[in-house]
Amino acid sequence: MSDLVSVLADILYRVEVFHLSLDSAFKQTCEIIGCKIKGIDKEATYRIARDFISKYYLLVELLRFRKYRYSHKEMARLYLMLYGEDHEVRTPSRIDRRYRDLIAIASKFNYDKYPWIKFSYPKWFYEHLSEILGSYDALELLKALNNRTIWLRVNTLKVDVDKAIKLLEKENIVIERDKDLWYMVKVINAPYPINKVEAVRKYLVIPQDKASALVVEALKPDADMLIYDLTAAPGMKTSLIMQLTENKAYVVAFDVSKKRLRVMKHLMKNLGVDFSHLEIILADSRILHMKRKADAVLLDAPCSSSGAIPKDPAVKIHLRRRGRIEYYSKLQENLLSIGLRLCSDKLVYATCSVFPEEGEEIVEKFVNLNIARAVKPSIIGSPGYFKYKIAPLVKRLFPHIHMTEGFFISQLYPI
Repeated sequence: MSDLVSVLADILYRVEVFHLSLDSAFKQTCEIIGCKIKGIDKEATYRIARDFISKYYLLVELLRFRKYRYSHKEMARLYLMLYGEDHEVRTPSRIDRRYRDLIAIASKFNYDKYPWIKFSYPKWFYEHLSEILGSYDALELLKALNNRTIWLRVNTLKVDVDKAIKLLEKENIVIERDKDLWYMVKVINAPYPINKVEAVRKYLVIPQDKASALVVEALKPDADMLIYDLTAAPGMKTSLIMQLTENKAYVVAFDVSKKRLRVMKHLMKNLGVDFSHLEIILADSRILHMKRKADAVLLDAPCSSSGAIPKDPAVKIHLRRRGRIEYYSKLQENLLSIGLRLCSDKLVYATCSVFPEEGEEIVEKFVNLNIARAVKPSIIGSPGYFKYKIAPLVKRLFPHIHMTEGFFISQLYPI
């Protein structure tokens, strides 16, 4: 147990201090201190770490009730005392008195009175969603954000859908074909992690959330269109544009990160994207100047990633304070202003966020200032949040309704 405590504590340290994703923190921990724990394989250790990070706020509050000293190792020990048996982790037969107290508190705790603790979120997160959605829907959303639905996109640049499905079934992957997007399948059950599936390793199918694919569907890319992708890396949506147009669209993809662009180039090559129709440029889209306007612009904007919690529970910890929302809201406003100037026809502005500050509020501001007009995207989804006038003209995807990550999607035309 002590080895597992050290691994969990180190992962939490990297998430908290360096603001890493769970996957990045786990990888670094395994490289630096190792993840070889007697009786537990690496995949099981990852699942435990994921659950541990997801329960961060619950553990913090339990320690706070007894005014115990907070530390990463204290958090890890408490987690294993409470949930170790769920993962078949043996805990000591003799338990320290303070842990006995905390276990007793946890068993008698009135979680219905403190729902943000029950589902392990910052208090402000729950209260803000309750203001927007009402307490019932807010709770349903929080619950759904704690669970992930895995979607796969068939890469039709390399394989047809029927053949891809047969390959998945051959590996005992139980899938369900999506009724809305012909190239998407939902994973019902898999005997091992998706990244170890042969069809994924060969780039025949790609893990991509359905809501992410719907962003590209809202753009409606067509052959010979010139498309600017303003914050493109690592390129999942760029590659889908090329897939849907059979490598016939012309895409200029921008990103400010050299590292992410290197990853993008590697991904495009493996996915079979035609580089004669794709230009990848290192640039800050906030200060972008282009001689020619694009037929369409895609702005899948940097955001709080609150809608991506199903994929990365570390986002919960990054959202400890509300200021992160305000920072990204200002950044998106800047990027959208530039995007509209670069656009001769339509622009799709999307965020992987459940907050209106990263969606409805920005679109409504641009519409009210007569900078852009909004047209309802012809994709599935719920309307925007009802308290905003723009709500009928934008779309939202929710995990508790659509089995996707949380996404905001809008289609705008410059005025």
